[in-house]
Amino acid sequence: MFVLLTLTSITVDAKTALVGASRNDDYVAITASNKGIELYEKGDYAGARACFDAALRKDPRAWLIYYNRANVSVHEKQWQLVLQDCNSCIKYKPSFFMAVILRASANQHLGNYSSSLADYNRILSLHPLPGAQALALNDRAWLQATCPNASIRNPQQAISDAKAACNVSSWGNAGYIDTLAVAYAEAGNFDDALKFEEKAISQSHDADKSKNMQQRLAMFRQHRIH
Repeated sequence: MFVLLTLTSITVDAKTALVGASRNDDYVAITASNKGIELYEKGDYAGARACFDAALRKDPRAWLIYYNRANVSVHEKQWQLVLQDCNSCIKYKPSFFMAVILRASANQHLGNYSSSLADYNRILSLHPLPGAQALALNDRAWLQATCPNASIRNPQQAISDAKAACNVSSWGNAGYIDTLAVAYAEAGNFDDALKFEEKAISQSHDADKSKNMQQRLAMFRQHRIH
């Protein structure tokens, strides 16, 4: 869902902010951060964390590094650490919506459903760029389709959000289509749930996610959601 970002993969505004946050043009922090991304991409999460830790010791205001370290914690399922680093990132860069979306996801895993929904609502009210908009719509749809808290669950709104996410992404994201299928199932519309789950499976290129989709498809055929 989330990717780590280097200086060359973010906007000019973000690039300026990160370099500017490095006291005395501390490129040591940037070098350590980029090494952390390299290790992360190789699956060495412990090594990546060590690099990000070192970078933040050199420059504790480098907001993008907090976001990247939060993504390491996602892989380790350390949701409280994800939350802490997202809060630090947002403190220094409130307009970086990807950190807000990741914080919402962490809160969802921690059972802080109201906080999660509030973040999604706030982001979408600010009309973010299409990538962030689609992700926030999809994640809000998943929350409102599957939340164990009945006061948060809203399958019809989940269908609307998931459709919007699919439209924004030109129906090219299998995960978003899967969310739409789940929302339809939660609303009791198993015909459409089956149709969109089959579509999601046909577009998925991730073996683990495809396996989960196949399991959901089998349940939907039995008119089951759990």
